[in-house]
Order: sequence, then C-alpha cells, then structure tokens
Amino acid sequence: YAGNDVRVLYNKFPFVAYHTIIVISPEQEKAQVLDQGSHDLIWSLVADAGSAIPGFGVGFNSLAAGASVNHQHFQGFIDECPLPVESYGDYPLDIGMFDNCDEAWECIETFLEQDTAFNCIYRKDRCYVIGRRYQGEVELPGWLLATGWSDLAGLFMLPDESVLDSMDDVSISEALYSMKF
Repeated sequence: YAGNDVRVLYNKFPFVAYHTIIVISPEQEKAQVLDQGSHDLIWSLVADAGSAIPGFGVGFNSLAAGASVNHQHFQGFIDECPLPVESYGDYPLDIGMFDNCDEAWECIETFLEQDTAFNCIYRKDRCYVIGRRYQGEVELPGWLLATGWSDLAGLFMLPDESVLDSMDDVSISEALYSMKF
C-alpha cells in the first residue's frame, strides 16, 4: 500500500467484527512504538479503505496500553455503528478527537515524549487518541479482561451473560475512569 509492504492477516480469535492484524513492513521488525510514518500511512489507509468499506477502522495499542506483542501492528475492524467512544457525550476517559492527521500526531508525539501509554482508534478522516495509565497500574473489575483500544472504546468481551447482567452504567464508567492518568 502506497509503496509499503503491508500484510493483513485475519485474526483467528477475533474480538471485533472482521478483525484483522495489519503489519507495515514486517521485515523491519519494528517494536510496538508508533512513529509518524506509520501513523500517516494508517491514516491514509483508513481514509482509502473507509471510502470503499463503510465502517472500516483501525485500532492501535501502545506498549503498556494493551499491546500483547512487541512488534508494531495495528488491528483492523469493520463496524458501521459508532463505537461508544464515538457517540457517548460524557465519556469517562479523556479523548482527543482529531480530524487532522498532523494534529493527531502532535498529541501522540507528546504521549511518546512523556512515556504515557495510549490507544488510538482510526476512522475515516478521524483519529481518537486515548491517553491512559499503564496496564497493570490499576486494579480492574473481573469483567474487564483487557485494556486495549477496543475495551477503552467501550467494546467489552465478557465471559458470559450473567456478567453482563451484573454491569451497569456506573460500574462501566468507574472502570474506565480508573484508567485516566
């Protein structure tokens, strides 16, 4: 894509619809650290693919923010419904919403310089940047199994329906709020 070797792999254990793993230039074996070139490329990829595939988006977990593998990768998904982070007015986390690629990068670069964990969600012509506490710094409720981009966007994988029945807006808000830095 755009002169780069990009591999797109279907996730055998998806947690979002049409879950893919996207790796840019895998031969470079980059660590799970976002650089401006990769950010710009993913922004462009989402804009292009989003024009052809309604609901296409990409998530990114920095190290200490849900990244399970220290190899730069992004997670693609397709969901035409807005994610809770996109449509919930008073979200319990501080969200940077950018409709300009360079402005989003400035926010990300600040988090990198400050050694702050963060997650990104790229949608067509938009990037949500969520700065948050390091994974493991906060004790989370048992139902919050992970703290990656999808969890902080409001998509939770729950072990069974009884857990869903025990949750409410307050418990969800408190769990997400605890991740604020």
